[in-house]
Amino acid sequence: MTTKVIAFGDSIMKGIVIDTAKSIADTVKYMVSMDSFSEQCRRRLNIEVTNLGKFGSTVKHGMASVDRYMDFVAKADYTLLEYGGNDCDFRWDEIGENPEGQHSPKISLTDFIAQYDAMLAKIQQAGSRPVLLSLPPLASDKYFNSFTRKLSEQNRQNILDWLGGSVDAINNWHEMYNLEIFKLAAVRRVPIIDITSAFLNKRDFKEYLCDDGIHPNERGHHLIADVVCDYFMKNIDKINAVTGLRTQTA
Repeated sequence: MTTKVIAFGDSIMKGIVIDTAKSIADTVKYMVSMDSFSEQCRRRLNIEVTNLGKFGSTVKHGMASVDRYMDFVAKADYTLLEYGGNDCDFRWDEIGENPEGQHSPKISLTDFIAQYDAMLAKIQQAGSRPVLLSLPPLASDKYFNSFTRKLSEQNRQNILDWLGGSVDAINNWHEMYNLEIFKLAAVRRVPIIDITSAFLNKRDFKEYLCDDGIHPNERGHHLIADVVCDYFMKNIDKINAVTGLRTQTA
């Protein structure tokens, strides 16, 4: 019987990359890669993959998607999850307009942990085995240039001042959420595939990201596919044992 995997996540899970042929000047166009990591994993592992990743998704959207597709989740052997990149993001245009105001991530860290945990519990109760993906690192300089490309110089400077004068501060939020994903995996006894280290082990991980600094490019998706496939081939028995135990005791 063919192994069934259902995948939820944001644009990285979906396989979104920059469409370089259609992106001009300050206009960036995106497309779904025909060779995304989930598609590569489907071919290499000879499994059935239902990819429900969606551009801009947070754990809040993820919970709604899991509820909507619960019948599919219940029939899936594994549920692959990838969230956090949008959750930790800010509404940068609002910061640019009012840097002195109070600004919070799209999903607070507390809510991110609680909602992700609730999602895992719901998947386990449905009988599927959840597997988490950590986040690829982001190139904060490229990302800053990307989301401020259409802002005025004043608003761009306002955001930079709000960040404390360094775009590296963006990484702090990103990594804080990423660390919580590892913690959640440990507490919930859910397998996690370390995508982060695969990128950081490269001499220049930025070569594996699109020019927007946050989406993996084709090389990045190939790298993720290598890690995911290798993990499943080496750890399938452990995944089944650990997640199966948790399902019974959750």
